[in-house]
Amino acid sequence: MKEQQNSICILMKGSSLEFFSNDAELHNEIILVSDFEDELKIVKNKLKGKNITHFVNRSLNARLTSRSYKDLKIKKIQLSVKFSLKDWRLLRKYIYLKLKHPHIEVRCLPGNFNWEYLKFPEEFKNKFPNTGVLTILYAVKELKIKNIYMYGLDFYKAPYLTEQTISPNLTLEQQAGKIEKLNIIEYLINFMKDNPKTNFYIKSYYTEWPNANNIILL
Repeated sequence: MKEQQNSICILMKGSSLEFFSNDAELHNEIILVSDFEDELKIVKNKLKGKNITHFVNRSLNARLTSRSYKDLKIKKIQLSVKFSLKDWRLLRKYIYLKLKHPHIEVRCLPGNFNWEYLKFPEEFKNKFPNTGVLTILYAVKELKIKNIYMYGLDFYKAPYLTEQTISPNLTLEQQAGKIEKLNIIEYLINFMKDNPKTNFYIKSYYTEWPNANNIILL
């Protein structure tokens, strides 16, 4: 496999992340999603020298250690919501990151960033219900990337690659139920099809990807 120009690689927490190590030398632009510290036990050595962004939600648990930020020379943390003085969870996370890592740029989503297609319940009015899928939207809509590689996007159909030091708020079964209830998989597939000029290269244990010219299974 040869990496395409104008590309980025998104690493998530599912079991299919294990395949990244075989292809790591092909990717220089990397996005790590959410609380990725446990996964670094496996892929950290493969990330040295890469240009890495950490994409996180508002939870204080969704972070890396100071050592990992330093070792990987991460210069940017992207938060998954727009800035709002009324959002105390965001303010807490933003202030924590700025004080803890003053050398790292911390950004919120731009005010005009939006997601279409799906009517969410009221609890998701100002946030997207899945950080990994939102990272893909961000890469397309904000970064204008034309070739997106993904590892670890299994929609909770397979276990996490590693044992989680901090127990997730929801079990795998609950996460899978949430994905199904909100039609997140259908949402993402429609989004991919509606962006035919972007190629989505996917290594995943999810087995029901549709046939589409721009959805390429690795």
